[in-house]
Amino acid sequence: MNEAQLKEIILKAVTEAVAREGAAGPAVDPGEVPDLSAVDYRKIIDVPNPANEEEYRLLRSQTVARLGVWRAGPRYRTNTFLRFRADHAVAMDAVFTDVPQEVLEEAGLFSVQTLCDSKDDYLTRPDLGRRLSDETVAELRKRCVLNPDIQIVVSDGLSSTSITANIKDVLPAILQGLKSSGATVGTPFFIKYGRVGAMDAVTEALAEKGITVEWSVKWNIGEDSSCEEANIELAEEGCQLIINNSFGFEPYMLKVAPDYPDIEFIACTNQASWTDDLPNTHNAFANIYEGRYLAGVVAGMKMQEMIDNGDITADQAVIGYVAAFPFAEVVSGYTAFYLGAKSVCPSVTMKVSFVGSWSDATLEANAAQALCDEGCIMISQHSDNTTPATAAQDAGVFHCGYNNDMTGVAPESSIISCRVDEGAVVMTPLNEDIAAAGTAEKLAEVEEQIRTGALQVFDTSTFTVNGEELTTCLALDTDGDFVADSEEAVFDGAFHESYFQSAPYFTVQIDGITWLNEAY
Repeated sequence: MNEAQLKEIILKAVTEAVAREGAAGPAVDPGEVPDLSAVDYRKIIDVPNPANEEEYRLLRSQTVARLGVWRAGPRYRTNTFLRFRADHAVAMDAVFTDVPQEVLEEAGLFSVQTLCDSKDDYLTRPDLGRRLSDETVAELRKRCVLNPDIQIVVSDGLSSTSITANIKDVLPAILQGLKSSGATVGTPFFIKYGRVGAMDAVTEALAEKGITVEWSVKWNIGEDSSCEEANIELAEEGCQLIINNSFGFEPYMLKVAPDYPDIEFIACTNQASWTDDLPNTHNAFANIYEGRYLAGVVAGMKMQEMIDNGDITADQAVIGYVAAFPFAEVVSGYTAFYLGAKSVCPSVTMKVSFVGSWSDATLEANAAQALCDEGCIMISQHSDNTTPATAAQDAGVFHCGYNNDMTGVAPESSIISCRVDEGAVVMTPLNEDIAAAGTAEKLAEVEEQIRTGALQVFDTSTFTVNGEELTTCLALDTDGDFVADSEEAVFDGAFHESYFQSAPYFTVQIDGITWLNEAY
């Protein structure tokens, strides 16, 4: 998008926000005397018997500036003078009062500061109010979306009371207005003691650094010796970073990595590259469990709607889950899906059927059908094909998918999917023709709670294990025997998934979920 288009988008969003929410006045305590600062000057006639009252009123209505205030001899009139003093006091308060921390927290804003140490610095050293420390720049790059089309920064500047009065209403409205614009919107935050020029420092801080990346891609590689050959070929071509993006690639990658110590190797979804002693091998994995939780909320909304409408009874809210293997990645995913559904449909239960393959269309279809025969009214999956979706539609039940938008093959059944898109967890478009009423709004609410950390997917107060709350569980397998032996994962009221390593390590079998087979 060019600058003119972005300006048009921003102007439209801000105009709609102000029109929708209105603007609050400064929060001034009137005490025991009339609040002269609350007077709307645009509606006051100060000039007695103006020659052209209509034009005078029009002039006054256009601005709060002191135009046509009349006089008492050579001086201002008493009311005019008192109003000026009252407004000056309000202005002083606006400058020297800080925005309360609770206001920022309620608005979902984290806070940074310019090089100013105080309001005195801010007023006397405007240059410092335009600059950020190296530590602040590093924090912004860590916590914010980089290189967005539009970045919202809130700063106290010369009116902290205006921020306090308006931010909780105006900011959400602006963000909502920008959602449909097609522009990427950055992470909003607050700058204390910020001048307008601080935006230049923010723009520089959040700009993508000048790194040119040349990609060399090997297509249609199997989980076999061809993967080893592909890693060698990429290394010989001069690649400095080699990414293996399938679970079964890692063993072959690890055969090659020792011969190329100056090249960094990354294995996605597996973890032997994390536990080995090679300094150039690494593990990477997206937090897909968060997307599965969101998909579970969608499923739970639908089941609860069916209960409320009398279509099913509460005990008939049963999820059937087609799973590949009983690995941590899968267990973490189906548990997150179940907890998301349970958060909005408390009576839900789940049945899991393993198929022993990441991608076998026939086995997946058969497992989905068997789950429907078991009485499941909602099918989900951790497998690659669309056959669970079509089986669900054929059986007349609903479905939430994985990796692909499956509404095209099962429009009467599939409601939503989650997937990893270039390292980011994303949700496919919601099938609003069959989703429960209010699902889009609930989805946005929960997504924001996950983003801010207000909601932990594996909150230990939301599930039990053998009737007891989970209070301890180790995270890491340091010796490769597939038994966790290091790092306590339960703290601060939650099991912290992917906290100590990228690959999932949640393998707990919680109450409410039943395995139908354990063959794999």
